[in-house]
Amino acid sequence: MKAQLINVISFLLLSFLLSGCKSVEIYNGEVPASLLASAKKIEGIYTGQFNGVSGNLVISFEGNRPVVTYKNKNGTDLLNNHCNSEFGLLRDVVVKDEDKNPRIDSAIFDFNPANCSLVVDGRSLRIDLKEKDGHLRLNLSLLQMVQKRYECGVYGPHPGFPGGGPGSNCQPRYDYFYLYGTFTR
Repeated sequence: MKAQLINVISFLLLSFLLSGCKSVEIYNGEVPASLLASAKKIEGIYTGQFNGVSGNLVISFEGNRPVVTYKNKNGTDLLNNHCNSEFGLLRDVVVKDEDKNPRIDSAIFDFNPANCSLVVDGRSLRIDLKEKDGHLRLNLSLLQMVQKRYECGVYGPHPGFPGGGPGSNCQPRYDYFYLYGTFTR
């Protein structure tokens, strides 16, 4: 069992290394100068839905700092519930083909759910980028909540029982639930 686990982990690590992806550390929300030309290609207005509500996602730049905003018929709240939520600074980007032709694969921004902080657990929002046939698609994900549950199993024989009866073992498990959106340009 241990050998199989080591093989799976090795395969995943090798796949990640061969895919040419690299996480780039971000300071003060600013895109590094070496990636700025690639990042500016993402600038624009995207149309789509977040959590089933139609709207526009806008990516613009103030110097080297990307600014993400959202607007729909009800206002600028991504959560669409009078939460006054807002996007914050860029925190992380994953880059493909960094040495040859760098392309941003994903970005993580700070996120403030504001008035809905008790309903939405996420404090960062992930944007995955996919380009196909000249169109750019952005897939957004935001952690809505984490639920803890216990998964129990019975094993036997248990040395604490006279005659070695069955025992049980409960382990906490966490289920993650996300809000999703897709926008295209």
